[in-house]
Amino acid sequence: MVDYTGIGSFELSPPLDLSHHYSDVTKQRVASKVKQFYKYFTIPGIGNLAGGLPNPHYFPFDTLEARSALPNRFKPTPNHPVDPPSTASKHKDAYLNDPTPTRVLVPHESKEPNLLHRIDLNTALQYGTAQGYPPLYGFIREFALTRMHPNIPYKDGGEVILTSGSTDGFAKTIECMTNPWIPGKPIADREGLLCEEFAYMNAIQTARPRGMNIVPIAMDEEGMLAHGHARSLYNVMSRWDVERDGGKRPHIMYTVTMGQNPTSGLLSVKRRKEIYEVCQKYDVLIVEDDPYFYIQFPHAANDFAQKHRNGELVSINHFAESNLNYQTSLAVPVRGSTVDSFGNVYATTRMRRGKSSGSEFLDSLVPSYLSLDVDGRVIRLDTFSKTIAPGCRLGWITAQPRIVERILRITETSTQQPSGFVQSLVAEMLIGPDNADQHKSSKGGEKAAAGFKMDGWIRWLEGLRGNYERRMRVMTEILEEGKTVALSSPAPAQSSKVRQGPRAGRRYNRVDPIVASCSHSRSSAPVPRTSSSSDLEFDDDAFEVLHKTQIYDFNPPMAGMFAWVKVFLDTHPVASSKSISHEQLSHAFWILQTKKPYLVLTAPGTIFAPTDKIREEKAWQYFRLCFAAIDEKDVKTMTERFVRASHDFWELNEKEIQELLDEDQDGAFAERFGDLRVQEEAKWSFSPLMC
Repeated sequence: MVDYTGIGSFELSPPLDLSHHYSDVTKQRVASKVKQFYKYFTIPGIGNLAGGLPNPHYFPFDTLEARSALPNRFKPTPNHPVDPPSTASKHKDAYLNDPTPTRVLVPHESKEPNLLHRIDLNTALQYGTAQGYPPLYGFIREFALTRMHPNIPYKDGGEVILTSGSTDGFAKTIECMTNPWIPGKPIADREGLLCEEFAYMNAIQTARPRGMNIVPIAMDEEGMLAHGHARSLYNVMSRWDVERDGGKRPHIMYTVTMGQNPTSGLLSVKRRKEIYEVCQKYDVLIVEDDPYFYIQFPHAANDFAQKHRNGELVSINHFAESNLNYQTSLAVPVRGSTVDSFGNVYATTRMRRGKSSGSEFLDSLVPSYLSLDVDGRVIRLDTFSKTIAPGCRLGWITAQPRIVERILRITETSTQQPSGFVQSLVAEMLIGPDNADQHKSSKGGEKAAAGFKMDGWIRWLEGLRGNYERRMRVMTEILEEGKTVALSSPAPAQSSKVRQGPRAGRRYNRVDPIVASCSHSRSSAPVPRTSSSSDLEFDDDAFEVLHKTQIYDFNPPMAGMFAWVKVFLDTHPVASSKSISHEQLSHAFWILQTKKPYLVLTAPGTIFAPTDKIREEKAWQYFRLCFAAIDEKDVKTMTERFVRASHDFWELNEKEIQELLDEDQDGAFAERFGDLRVQEEAKWSFSPLMC
């Protein structure tokens, strides 16, 4: 029974010691001898003759300056169910709330005496501690531990360290926790990486060169499955065989749980608990990569499902309450002892309710694995790539302090802290100067930069979620309307009123208004002329029996930036051909999308397959469409182009499909692709592979 009553002397337990998972090199690392001096640099009046630091007066930059948005630039969407917007935006600024910029300036030298709060080029461009630039580190630490994850359930909570983005954070985590393996070594020494059966391949490509055994786990619309499937996490781990499965049982998992890349699934708290329990049983570390945490819209996805899918929810695990506060609904375990009436002392555990983040927006988001992490086995990767810009190359790791300390040792002798230019500019934008008046601009009436502050930063995240949610709604409505195509078929033998037309099996353009609006018919059959519902004129040679065929499907995204579309290529008229495989058919469809008049670039599912087996068995059926990368006004146009290409592809015969494949093989496609990228760049759904 869960007891939420008084906890007396009960307290959180410390995290487990997981040092047995450290790599051989990690166990040998010691603190940098050079970095140990840095703590003495802050002693007032100290004459520093020890550090090999260049003189900051010789830095060629006097200031670092930029114009930035105000926190309320974009309109947020509600945190609870809403109807879709009644009209689409007519230009990219349709959802601007306040386009006014502000001036951000990092001075060469600040008058702030406290180095933990001082933001200037003298300190930012100098050698620094590997943990991160102190003012920015302090802001991120407060945000992570008190606002994002206020209920980490182990004693003293987590710790953070800044990284050069999530890829850097994952590379250091893998180095910290795994040993390399090469063929020829005992197979029992080979370490494994658990991941979703469709995964972000930069992470997989980080692990694979180290000789790691990539172990994919089955998924559903939410994400990874704990039970109920032959390839569920529990079944894979419980039935592990070293020789058959290619190495020792994995002790580390890589997972994207919010807006899973590429499927856009959102893992529920219920599923997280199930997976966490399996990880406890088999002592697995969870590396949670979460660039899309703030871009959750499960209620919008549910609205879509109820409107278009006969009320069937995307996942029943998310919506017990429409206005759920996830943080205060958490049950945080606290351990202690009780004394019975005979004086006997018993160890026991009670549960207390979680604390609010102080933000309705953050409280409405499905929480991280950190909120369940009683053992301290979660290593979370965050990034500014989706909230500020990918080029910042700036992020952070949140984990139990002993793990962060080991990653700190790796950072000291590798990348050191992220770029001082980036850290200082981001810190100035978020925190603001020690005296806003000193940085007032007289140019253009720009407002003084007071800094976002914590509440402003959260408001900025709300606005981003709002803009991406509106784009998602536009894309999914068009995809839903266009997922069927009207095809002709031979007339029934018993019918005397119709006969087979000259292009039976082809699409008929006038049957479905959506088909007509999104595509051009390739059929040469005359169109029946209608003057009323009962007045039809037929060309007997052109009359066809029509039927609708669904050619693709998708789950409405619950988070993230993508629509994951499954194309039913196995039902294509050419699918039964012995000379064209399903993978080739998929590739031909992708090539067609890039040709005029479609000119749309999507990410084929094969690039997200972590193993050859998954690529051959199922990945060829999928395409990932990103609604984030292009201007808002282009989301409708680009999605309609994809629908149009889908419909037209169903008209191609075997010869035409083979011509597309031949075009790719002889190099003409690559040359044309390069030309189009330069000439038509603004029209493309650009860089779908890097998101």
